[in-house]
Amino acid sequence: MEKVKNLKIGKTFDSLQLEVIEKGERKTFASRKTGDPFSVVACKGKDDTGEVNFSAWNEQIEMFEVGDTIEILGGLVNTFHDEPQATSGKFGTFRVLKDEEKSQEGQK
Repeated sequence: MEKVKNLKIGKTFDSLQLEVIEKGERKTFASRKTGDPFSVVACKGKDDTGEVNFSAWNEQIEMFEVGDTIEILGGLVNTFHDEPQATSGKFGTFRVLKDEEKSQEGQK
């Protein structure tokens, strides 16, 4: 499992667990390719080593609230407004963890 302090822009990671500390407002756009609508929410999460921005897309948005612990699997780190941002990307997955699934290394 990756830690926030070790994330590098342009690099992938296998697993990242974050406690959600901010969840922005939903924004809806139309795809430039298909015209289909999609939604995104800018969020912030933390682990015991730091904080990082992340995005939630479409159905992911309703899956969690501030205070929940999420896990991004097969994700990558890109930038948005010159800030690092973790994302599940095109091929990764996103899930909310139950208490017994949270890292034993401690969520602070």
